[in-house]
Amino acid sequence: MGLSAVLAKSASALDVYTTGLAVSGNNLANAATPGYAREELSLSAGLTQAGVRQSVNLHLETRLHAAATGAAGSGVTAELFAGLERVLGELTDGDLSTALSDFSAAVGAVVAEPDSAPLRQSLLDEGAALAGDFRSLSSRAADISDGLATRAGELVGEANDLIEEVHSLNRQIVLLERGGFANSDAGQIRDKRYAAMQRLSEIVPLEFRETKFGAVELRSGDDWLVLGDSVQTLELVEPVIDAQNPPLRMPSPRVRTSRTHSTLEGGGELGAVLEGADRIVGGFLDDLDGLAAGLIEAVNRVHSAGRGTEGFSNVTASRTVDDPAASLAASVSYFELPFPPAHGGFTLTVVNQATGAETDTRIAIDLDGLNGNDTSLNDLVAALNAVDGVSAGLDSRGRLTMTAASGRQFHLGEDDSGVLASLGLNHFFDGRDAGSIGLAASLKANPALLAVGRGGGPGDNSNVLALADALAGPVRSSANAELNGKTIDGRFAEIVGAVNRGSAAERALAEAATSHRDALASQREQFSGVSLDEEAVRIMELQRQYQASARVISVTDSLLETLINM
Repeated sequence: MGLSAVLAKSASALDVYTTGLAVSGNNLANAATPGYAREELSLSAGLTQAGVRQSVNLHLETRLHAAATGAAGSGVTAELFAGLERVLGELTDGDLSTALSDFSAAVGAVVAEPDSAPLRQSLLDEGAALAGDFRSLSSRAADISDGLATRAGELVGEANDLIEEVHSLNRQIVLLERGGFANSDAGQIRDKRYAAMQRLSEIVPLEFRETKFGAVELRSGDDWLVLGDSVQTLELVEPVIDAQNPPLRMPSPRVRTSRTHSTLEGGGELGAVLEGADRIVGGFLDDLDGLAAGLIEAVNRVHSAGRGTEGFSNVTASRTVDDPAASLAASVSYFELPFPPAHGGFTLTVVNQATGAETDTRIAIDLDGLNGNDTSLNDLVAALNAVDGVSAGLDSRGRLTMTAASGRQFHLGEDDSGVLASLGLNHFFDGRDAGSIGLAASLKANPALLAVGRGGGPGDNSNVLALADALAGPVRSSANAELNGKTIDGRFAEIVGAVNRGSAAERALAEAATSHRDALASQREQFSGVSLDEEAVRIMELQRQYQASARVISVTDSLLETLINM
């Protein structure tokens, strides 16, 4: 090898070692940078060319993405259960179980002293407070659901930004690396892309494949997100609702891709948010509504069979039906009559206020399904109008109204058909679920209508005693099968227990998923992270090699000078 060749090769080596020192210096400078992948010097045969390559294990990156998806989804689910636990506020003085106990205690106090006006008022106050606690609990849980809807929209927006970012970084990387080995990896841009993909994998399940040109293709589930120079984003699509048979609770939207319109599989933060809104929060609200409906039905059926210390001068039902000519049995639904009436009847008692004389009339409710003559709301109005001293009709909203003649009052009671509770007449609670339950407007206006007895005078506690038995014993609920055969308190304890068990289980799953992700992240750090000791040794080696090459250049230069001077 000639001296000129030695000089040229040594000069190339200086360039290589200078690049190596720069790479090690960059590694040291970014040793604490999250997500930074260590860069390494790649040399061609003969040390004539140097390139910079990131130290990345693509298989490990794929596993880390899957672990990030699981950890993020489990974290959201655990967070939702924790939120429901806070909403329930169990073991505090303001929880729903305390309100249920206070209401039962107030009923028991009236059983002991049925003629005590303060105790009867206290019972109404506790009933109103219990209804308020139900509404508050329902509202706070609904706030969680509303927050999830907002969060889903934010996550979709963030995911779309990340997809676009990966696509943009793909282009930059391809442009920078298209020169092949002579050009180094676009390290900083690749770091940005890995960070974007890592965050995207937390939001939705993500798979990637790197092409020979340095770009990555992204998939989620069975569909693509980034493919070559094509991109499709995500969008939330509201479910199609049957207007003739709308659901009681609006289901969560689904996520689909913007171009192929395929539904995205669940998983990650976004999947957990949408599933949590339906299964966790929605399930809790369904259970709470079922409990409230069972309480309303049980209390109202008992209350409507009794009478207060005063009668009605006029009353309006709180519920109505769409078709007053149809059988009342055909009008049973959440939006019409939530509690089904049965074949039977109730007693209408008209009182002459001047003489105190009472006239009882049995109002038959024919709902046996035979002969095509089942009672409709119109039939009920006609039957009531046939009673002397009372007039009935339908108001502008189609609700049944009853008005006593001058000098008369009337009582409603002895109802074995449940039609009074179903229509909302002589009832204790208004509403049909946890979000609408409230003390009946008629009792708010006139506490004397509280049905403590069944016509036996001031000391009659027969009806409130039946109410105490209904609250303490197994409930027969047409609105909630989960409540049948259980007490109100027992069913609520089941709801609370389910939340607590779910919270504990999801917390354990979240901790396990997080530990798995962290373990993979630790492996990535070992493979791709920067070791300060190793870089320090590498710098020392490169410095020595640089010095050796510089010495070769110096000696070669001296030899050339000697040859020239000969």
